[in-house]
Amino acid sequence: MREGYPAHPYAEIFPLHDGPSMWELRDDIKANGQQVAILLWTDERGKTWVADGRRRQACCLALDLEPNYRHFKGTEPELLWHVVSLNLKRRHLGEAERAMVAAKIENLARGVKKSNTPDGVSRADAASMLNVSGRAVCRAAAVQRDGCEGLQQAVVDGAVSLADAAGAAKKPKRKQRRALAKVKAGNAATMAEALAHEPEPVVDMEGRLVPPDLLEVFRDKSFEEAYQHLMAAQKAISEIATLPAGARLQQHLTRTQSGESIIWRMEEIERAKTHLRMTQPHSICPWCKGVKTKGCRCSGHGWITKPTWRDCPDAEKTRLSCN
Repeated sequence: MREGYPAHPYAEIFPLHDGPSMWELRDDIKANGQQVAILLWTDERGKTWVADGRRRQACCLALDLEPNYRHFKGTEPELLWHVVSLNLKRRHLGEAERAMVAAKIENLARGVKKSNTPDGVSRADAASMLNVSGRAVCRAAAVQRDGCEGLQQAVVDGAVSLADAAGAAKKPKRKQRRALAKVKAGNAATMAEALAHEPEPVVDMEGRLVPPDLLEVFRDKSFEEAYQHLMAAQKAISEIATLPAGARLQQHLTRTQSGESIIWRMEEIERAKTHLRMTQPHSICPWCKGVKTKGCRCSGHGWITKPTWRDCPDAEKTRLSCN
């Protein structure tokens, strides 16, 4: 089979539709021949690229037919405008699709692809070229830069609006993927709605995702509530100690209870705070990986405290990180 020319970055600005439409084009070329010539452009180094007509070239090569080419004689910036004009004439692109194309043009100009880039194509130029607002191009750029796999295509297909996708792109990609799956399944109307009902992941003190069997343990807020109560008690005692009555109270306690004082009580609270921190769940057990195995060093709890984590060999911590 013959070899074709590589696609120019300008050709890749527009999505390459395959599947049924590709098969229909191949059957048409087989029956009626290639009706529209493939546009080529040769750069200053003498390398020739396909600037427009990737699908036509692929179909001709698959059918073992000699493709019909024509060369573009203008400059590279002129080539960009020509390619955009050709595609806009034969494609019926919505505003979101045009904004996505404009963002790709802007990225090319900013050096995402350092070769074959036009000079002086700003966001405003790209927006004007595709007849969209600069704000729409900004949103499209955010989707292309931060969106999860499939989000760009969802915008092009009209399953997700550009504004909705740009807002979702600010979230972690794992959340984007779950939200997109909900939208595609019809369980949410928008990405924003899906993300609003997305529960925050539960992690241990080392930042590892907690397995389902340990969610209740690590969601337990009683340790933090008790700690906050102790902090409030410390603050209250400190405030009492600054009052005239506090000084007389301290003298009374010292006289009647063998040296007991407000300072002594503060130390007890500090010890209680430390005890809470040292006994609350700190990490998933690195030995049983949270499976709650009997006879494990976690006593079958599936989790360990901070002191136990400190004493855990680094090899076991590494194994936990790899699982």
